[in-house]
Amino acid sequence: MKEISFFIPFRNEALNLEKTINDIVFVSTSLLTNFEIILIDDHSTDDSFKIASQFSTEENIKIFSLQKNKGFGAAYHKGITECTLSFCMYLPADGDVSREELFYLLKTWDGSSILVQYCQNPHQRKYFRYLLSLFYTKIVSLASHLHLPYYNGFNILPKC
Repeated sequence: MKEISFFIPFRNEALNLEKTINDIVFVSTSLLTNFEIILIDDHSTDDSFKIASQFSTEENIKIFSLQKNKGFGAAYHKGITECTLSFCMYLPADGDVSREELFYLLKTWDGSSILVQYCQNPHQRKYFRYLLSLFYTKIVSLASHLHLPYYNGFNILPKC
């Protein structure tokens, strides 16, 4: 069963938040058995919370608001602890992961607890780190009997 809790900590992301949520819903609806989106407002001073609240009627979208700015770590922790499905995935609210990247990532994922790797931008890392990560991905691919392309970015993690 392919199910993921996406958690999105945000602060002052009014320009990007709605598109990020819509992209996740669009891709997840076609590729996942079940999904939920956990939105954590780290005390935004713009219209971010108002935008997030527009999704409050959706049954698979939950919204939490920190009473004061506690920083990314606190919002991240709140998000990961609110996840209820078998796997969880952090996504930034700023739209850093495109709809196409997310689609390919979820299409590649086989629903197991292995980390999924895929790359849009392999040359943004230092060369040694790139080679080390590429080697690691090849080892994981061999051990798991999967063909996983290298990814410089996000992971799907089992919910503990």
